[in-house]
Amino acid sequence: TAVLIRGSGFGIALRHKGEYKILAGTSALISQLDPTQFYTQRTLDDARVTEIMMPFGLMGKHAFPVDVHLDIHYFIGMPIFIATGECVGCIFGFSDKHTSLSEKEKTTLHIISQNLALKLDNVVNRSTDLMRLSTLQFLVNHFEEAIVIKNIRFEIVCANNAFLAFYP
Repeated sequence: TAVLIRGSGFGIALRHKGEYKILAGTSALISQLDPTQFYTQRTLDDARVTEIMMPFGLMGKHAFPVDVHLDIHYFIGMPIFIATGECVGCIFGFSDKHTSLSEKEKTTLHIISQNLALKLDNVVNRSTDLMRLSTLQFLVNHFEEAIVIKNIRFEIVCANNAFLAFYP
């Protein structure tokens, strides 16, 4: 089997309603990780790539809801930036080995974070479009003057009650 990126574990942390949560992890344990109590916090705070090499390893006792012994000798966090330039999360990986990722592996991780950002931008744009549509519908329905919207074939696609009262 081909390995794109070497590591012991990977995850994605995203901000949701003002708090960072683990969206996905390569194991159930990683999915339970508290990103504010792990190296991900540095990536999120600094909004830049974070690489940490630890010669003696580290146990992740405070980052997990249970007492876990986890040897981490290498950590990398790649921020996720949406189109506004805001850092909304990070993709991260760690290893129990004393080796950092190759430039090719770092580039792969960066491409994954960019793809996640594009997907998030699409979700934000879609929800913004829906909010605009619902605002428009609210205005049309509550405006006292007659309003009608037609498409390029001059078919009525939207009309408020004031218009419908005049329309046969």
